[in-house]
Amino acid sequence: MDPTIIITTISAIIYTIVAYRAFRLFPIAAWKREWSLFCGVFTVIALLKGLQVVVYLLPPSNEPLSLVMEWGHLLFAVTLLLAVWKLQPVFVQTQRSEDLYRLFVKNSTQGLAIFQQEHLVFSNHALSYLTGLPLEQILGMDGNRFSQCFHPDDRENVRRLLEANDLESPSVRREVRLLNRRGMTFWLELYVSRVTFGGQPAFQLTFINITDRKKVEQALYESEQRHRLISQLTSDFIYSATVHPNNEVQIDWVSGAFERITGFQFEELAALRKSWRSLEHPEDHLKTVEAYTFALSNQPVVIEYRILSKHGEIIWLRDYLQPIWNDEEQRVTQIFGAVQDVTSRKIAETALKDSEARWRGLAENAPIIILTIDPHKRISWMNRPFIKTAGEIIGKDIFSLLPSGVRPAFHRAVDAVFSSGKPQRMELELPEPSGLVCYEVILGPVRQEGQITSAILVMTDITERKATEEQLKFLSNHDALTGLFNRAFFETELERLQNSRLYPVTIVMIDVNNLKNTNDSYGHAAGDDLLRSIAQVMRESFRSEDIIARIGGDEFAVLLPATGQETAQAILRRLNKKVNAVNATTQGLPISLAVGAATSQAGSRLIDVMKEADNLMYEDKARKKGTGPLRRDNTKPPLN
Repeated sequence: MDPTIIITTISAIIYTIVAYRAFRLFPIAAWKREWSLFCGVFTVIALLKGLQVVVYLLPPSNEPLSLVMEWGHLLFAVTLLLAVWKLQPVFVQTQRSEDLYRLFVKNSTQGLAIFQQEHLVFSNHALSYLTGLPLEQILGMDGNRFSQCFHPDDRENVRRLLEANDLESPSVRREVRLLNRRGMTFWLELYVSRVTFGGQPAFQLTFINITDRKKVEQALYESEQRHRLISQLTSDFIYSATVHPNNEVQIDWVSGAFERITGFQFEELAALRKSWRSLEHPEDHLKTVEAYTFALSNQPVVIEYRILSKHGEIIWLRDYLQPIWNDEEQRVTQIFGAVQDVTSRKIAETALKDSEARWRGLAENAPIIILTIDPHKRISWMNRPFIKTAGEIIGKDIFSLLPSGVRPAFHRAVDAVFSSGKPQRMELELPEPSGLVCYEVILGPVRQEGQITSAILVMTDITERKATEEQLKFLSNHDALTGLFNRAFFETELERLQNSRLYPVTIVMIDVNNLKNTNDSYGHAAGDDLLRSIAQVMRESFRSEDIIARIGGDEFAVLLPATGQETAQAILRRLNKKVNAVNATTQGLPISLAVGAATSQAGSRLIDVMKEADNLMYEDKARKKGTGPLRRDNTKPPLN
């Protein structure tokens, strides 16, 4: 057989193998269109070679084959076979890398997209999460629609980047805000890069979520602004100091507020070869030395001391010393200090202490009782015990110390103070060894920061005042000499009975016979004694509900409510009997009375009844004319 046809047959077989291997690599080829063309070409070549062998073998074959050319085809086919054989692992590795890349892009936490030919042609799930839109809605968006997903202030910037024909650099970075369809706002770091996608130029968009970083940056910015403002407005300053091996402390640096507080510039002190520690008040030097000794032993210290400013003013400082320990040198090598100007506070504290001392002195020496009770009704402070027999009462429930009869009213008053904040006033009586003591109690709220935290009670002993009031009240209604009711009270009761249902009412008018003569003969003291005796006889003769009054010098009147004539006459007989008994047993002036009585029925005017009784009294007086308080032995009684 012709060796040429053998070489041609081998070439056809190799071309067929090359085409087969090329088709096997097509699914993993990166450039599928080019590779499909390659596969087609070698398939045709393999078919042509096979056809060439068939044509040559069919008789008659008059077409000679060139041995050299066939050897060339064979070598080319072998070369292609080796090339395809070598490309297979490359294609497999490329496919694997591409799969990994796709997996990375798909599952990346960074939003990734490809913008090509004025539309989004690719997007991963991270971008879908950021925008809140499904992937199918993102794909196909043009630059204008996609820019609407961003903050109004950033839309134009994004739109221009997407519509730019070229970028000023291979990659452009922007910080933009994306408005999520779920109502969330994301700060994104946007990178726009030039890439080739599918053999065509495109923009790769990378979105990195920097929202948390922005929040931190904003918080840091706000904190910086706050501290900057505080450092500008505060009177405090800070400093740092170096501690030398011999424990000498050298101030290296102080902040700007140092000059405002002391009046000195730090450089000014350095030029004078002075430390700002030299400004300390002489009386506080030992205190600061002790504080620095503690600091050098690696113990934080807080100290308050005074300094003398450039203008001679005394300034109070609060110094926070923080030592810095050096492990290599095994000692404190630096001290940081933060200093506060507490002059205003010290002045206020001094004023408060003075005020408190004055108040406490006044309270403890006041003739009144002052105490405070907490919201649980326990006594928290008092200037003196209000119940001397109670012992220690601080911390006790105030209600447990009060008599049961006053507890309800006191409880209501205390509750009203805590609930309404309005002061309350009441009077109460407390037992003492000497008897009952009457107190006027004024309760008021104590507020702190607008809240009622306790109640203050001021208790004033008004026992004497109450006794005086009772005496004045008694005197306003009673006759001072006899202790009987006076004319004003009698007239008030007369008007009251006029409008009452206590009928019949009997009115008795009584006059002392010859009282003027008695006063003239024996003196007014004797006449006063006689009137007091008559008052006592009347008290013993009339009933407790009867109103006995002295309405003139020698005139008496008695109101007998719900008393008819018979009862009234019985009472008058008792009066006459009592007078006779007194006259029979008394060695003093005898009692002689003129009496008249009249009874009123419902509908009568009591003033008219009184006039009637008065007329009857004068008739009785006329009958007894010439009788009066003359002594039986007709001698002048001894003067009292």
